[in-house]
Amino acid sequence: MPVAACDICQRSAECFTTVKRLAIDLHLEHPVLLHITVSVHYCADCHHYFRLQLPFLRRDAIYTNRVVDKAVQSVYEDGMAMRRAAIRMARDFWVQ
Repeated sequence: MPVAACDICQRSAECFTTVKRLAIDLHLEHPVLLHITVSVHYCADCHHYFRLQLPFLRRDAIYTNRVVDKAVQSVYEDGMAMRRAAIRMARDFWVQ
């Protein structure tokens, strides 16, 4: 993405570079390791560098939102204890 809105001043910011990041997603047979390229933008007006955030991955997160949602559902909706939910996630979806 060549231009994005600055997350501070909301003005246009040019793409400066790209960076790679890893994320883990759900799969029934094996863990899925996502190799993601994220653009880094520079706002000349407020002299601020920022990365575009992906809708399926929180900032500084290793697991996708789908993994977090499944763990929360195990505890909240299924009434599992936190320890049992972690064991279930490891057993059923191969994520720790």
